[in-house]
Amino acid sequence: MGRAGVKGVLLALRAATKVIIEHRDELVELDRVIGDGDHGENMRRGFLAFAVAVDRLDPATPAAAIKLLATTLISTVGGAAGPLYGTAFLVGLTNTLMVAAIGIVLATVLGFTVGVARLSPNWIVRTLATVYVEVLRNIPLLLQLLFWYVAVLASLPGARDSYALGTSVFLNQRGLFLPKPLLAADAWALPVALVVGIVGTLVFRAHAKREQARTGRRLPVPAVGLALILGLPLLAYGVLALIGVAPVALDFPVKGTFNLRGGMQLYPEFVALVVGLTVYTAAFIA
Repeated sequence: MGRAGVKGVLLALRAATKVIIEHRDELVELDRVIGDGDHGENMRRGFLAFAVAVDRLDPATPAAAIKLLATTLISTVGGAAGPLYGTAFLVGLTNTLMVAAIGIVLATVLGFTVGVARLSPNWIVRTLATVYVEVLRNIPLLLQLLFWYVAVLASLPGARDSYALGTSVFLNQRGLFLPKPLLAADAWALPVALVVGIVGTLVFRAHAKREQARTGRRLPVPAVGLALILGLPLLAYGVLALIGVAPVALDFPVKGTFNLRGGMQLYPEFVALVVGLTVYTAAFIA
């Protein structure tokens, strides 16, 4: 997302700032009913500070703009409201980045698979793939998100009667429960090996281009790149395992009498967003 995206986010945040300032008195009256009546002034002070900070710092990305708003509210809004609203913006930013990262991978895989299926000589497979693309591309995204959240996830059983997907994945009204990776102190070697593999691939690619221009010989860049990017982290994992270090362990969810213990919980709202965006975007990729 370039400067156009940043300008759009800043435009929305400035509009929100204007609304907060204009409705300061209304917020004061609403807060006076249940509190000490300072909420309107606190929010006005926080958003005014943000307006000054955004003009001074000029954030370069949408994420930086939202983070600036969050940190400004935390530092300038008094009482519990500052940390509450600031943390809400930070959590929203984190969840947005997570949904985007997961959705990009899943939508690419699903879209590529459906795209290949559209070229299948099998009439049934080809027709199903075409129907998937034509139908889901023409249903509004918001409607699809509501379908996954209200019609699918909300109708799941409670934690006691969770659907078991294998032995370590559970699905119920509270969300999706997955094994949780636990990183050891020496797990830093894995991302370092991955970065080295990526850098090595880029260096070899540049060398291959020079070699082809000089001699006409084409070097196996994809094979070498795959070996470096996947092989080095696997090698690092194997070395750590040989010296008795488990860099990554898994905490599996366990189904109890009334609830699930351990593992990692993905809330229904998060699951609905990921599934809805994946299915919708994959129809365009295909």
